[in-house]
Amino acid sequence: MALPLASSSSFSPLTTRYDVFISFRGEDTRNSFTSHLHSALLRNQIETFIDYRIPKGGVVWNELVEAFRDSKLFVIIFSENYASSSWCLRELVEIMECKKKNEQVIVIPVFYKIEPTHVRKQSGSYRRAFDEHERSSNRKHVHQWRTALTEASNLSGFTCDHHRQEAKLIDEIVEAIFPNLNNNGFRDDLKSPFICNRNYTSVKSLLKFKSENVLVIGIWGMAGIGKTTITTTLFHECFSEYEGQCFLTFSKKLEGKGLNHICAKLLSQLLNQDLRIDNIRVIHSSIIRKIKHRKVFVVLDDVTNSQIAVDLIQLFCNCLSSDSRIILTTRDRNVLTSGGVEEIHEVTEMNFEDSLKVFSHNAFSGSHPKEDCYELSTRVVADYAKGTPLALKILGSFLRTKEKSEWDSALRKLHIGIKGLSDKSLVSIYSNGGCKYIKMHSLIQEMCWKIIHKEYSKNGGQQIRLWNTEEVCNIFQDERDVHGVESMIVDMNEITIDPRIIIIALRKMPKLRLLALRGNINIDLERNRVLLEDFQLSNELRYIEWNKCPLNFVPSICWPQKLVQLSMQGSNIEELWDTAQNLPNLKIIDLYGCKGLIKCPNLAGATNLKEISLWGCESLQDNVDPSIFSLPKIEEVYVSCCTSLKRLCRDYCSLSLRRLWATGCSNLEEFSIPIMRDHSKINLHLSLTALNEVPSTIMHLKNLQCFAFNISYSLQKLPLNLAR
Repeated sequence: MALPLASSSSFSPLTTRYDVFISFRGEDTRNSFTSHLHSALLRNQIETFIDYRIPKGGVVWNELVEAFRDSKLFVIIFSENYASSSWCLRELVEIMECKKKNEQVIVIPVFYKIEPTHVRKQSGSYRRAFDEHERSSNRKHVHQWRTALTEASNLSGFTCDHHRQEAKLIDEIVEAIFPNLNNNGFRDDLKSPFICNRNYTSVKSLLKFKSENVLVIGIWGMAGIGKTTITTTLFHECFSEYEGQCFLTFSKKLEGKGLNHICAKLLSQLLNQDLRIDNIRVIHSSIIRKIKHRKVFVVLDDVTNSQIAVDLIQLFCNCLSSDSRIILTTRDRNVLTSGGVEEIHEVTEMNFEDSLKVFSHNAFSGSHPKEDCYELSTRVVADYAKGTPLALKILGSFLRTKEKSEWDSALRKLHIGIKGLSDKSLVSIYSNGGCKYIKMHSLIQEMCWKIIHKEYSKNGGQQIRLWNTEEVCNIFQDERDVHGVESMIVDMNEITIDPRIIIIALRKMPKLRLLALRGNINIDLERNRVLLEDFQLSNELRYIEWNKCPLNFVPSICWPQKLVQLSMQGSNIEELWDTAQNLPNLKIIDLYGCKGLIKCPNLAGATNLKEISLWGCESLQDNVDPSIFSLPKIEEVYVSCCTSLKRLCRDYCSLSLRRLWATGCSNLEEFSIPIMRDHSKINLHLSLTALNEVPSTIMHLKNLQCFAFNISYSLQKLPLNLAR
């Protein structure tokens, strides 16, 4: 819907206390549509008046009149019973008077599950309401109410019926409000609406946790991913619920002034007085007494120093009220873990739909691309920005000033001229399952490839990294030297040479550290016994990815002792190795979807293994190898959908185990893994199995985080204390 912008006449820009005033019938929408709209406005840093903001003990109508004069834009939510309230109708008359007196005032009607004609002509429920008003109210007032309803319903607005998604409607209302705040010198800092995504909702849910102690929440992620935007939005939305608030942005300059200065700055803002702290460990008792009884909300944004984080968290936990909330944001997860932060959220990339909205707001000043630019816009979002808010905003702003005909040329230049985006917003190092990963934006990746090509030209054709399939085929076909190759990624679906050449050549790569053979390899195994005998892997390999491996068995080789991760998803493998291997560095083994796997590998030599996935190994019949549950660092075991598996038994279970998934093991009849009382935050999933008794061992667990079990007529026995 296109709303008329406030007129830019000779009037000076309207200076007001509130951005938006909401008029509504409490019993109809207070706890539903109105509360959701109010939250959306606050998320977007739009200061909103709503009736519960009136100070206790004030003269209510006088406070409302003051709020009318202090508001720039009014949203009137017409609902089924709006007209039955004389109070609402008095509000409406005052609002329309404000609009008549000042043409800069904007009024937006919302017809919530009511036909606009019922409001305009006072028919339906509005007619019944006015029949009562005619009998009980002053005729002059009734006439004013009718006139105001007619005038307001003739304005451009929104209609919400039973078929329209309320969340989408609220987004549209917020988008319509924004131009009317920005175009008149009003809230110039607002650039585009805040997109409420899964990161925001996850952090907000953490903020609402009930805690007996000061709740400290950690938010981490790469620069440009939206940490500050989320915390700023939450701070603006929730700060009024607290007696003290402080949003402190960290910098090298601030951290350089030391902990005492930072502490003094925080406490000064919270107590609204100028304080000096000479020693954080010896704070005057009068300050402690004041802060101890105050419910406060503190955001520490972009903290980089672990020791400062530790000291501030300790201070807060010792001297703040238990219902206080602290949020720390950082690019380094270790800052949070070293400070003992338990509630941690990693901010991940935005999904495609939300990404397109952010890009569109910056490129087109709307939530959707222009029709003739839709294809190009989706390309930018999918191929360039990759869900990074900062990249989306910069790319949108960059392309905003260019004609459609210039976009292709501009995008090509971005491949080599991406200086406008900071490296840290495109590259991140993150941890998962105890392992660290580097996530790189595709633009940076392409730049790296070009650098590697230049080095290749300078070094006489000697390459240490191979990833281009066509180039790999040329190298092996020409029998070039591959002795120095350290990493090789090949799409086997695209090769133009005999795949045996590549597999045999592996023995000629003693320095190989990363190997990824992707796609299907068509090899006649019966005719290639010699190939299997020649199979050999570099002892330097850390990462092996050979999904859809055609081999039924891997020859008796010594697997690389430096191996950290082995992935063979969807392979034909029946047995990985027949004797225990010495793999002290192996942390992850992924055999997901290996339907022919008959025997689970012996992993007694993988003393640092953290995760194993046997998900969907349909031929695995008897039991997983007993060595798995004895491993000292094992955290995650996945055997879901192993439909032939009948038993999961072991006489010992490592205390490190956190997740055991056996969902969909339809023939699993026996489960006797002795999960100990001291297991912490364990997840146990045994649904859709043939088990007919709930394992009694789960009843004594201190901290069972999640337990899934199928309740059916075949269930024979429940532990007596299951309901505890």
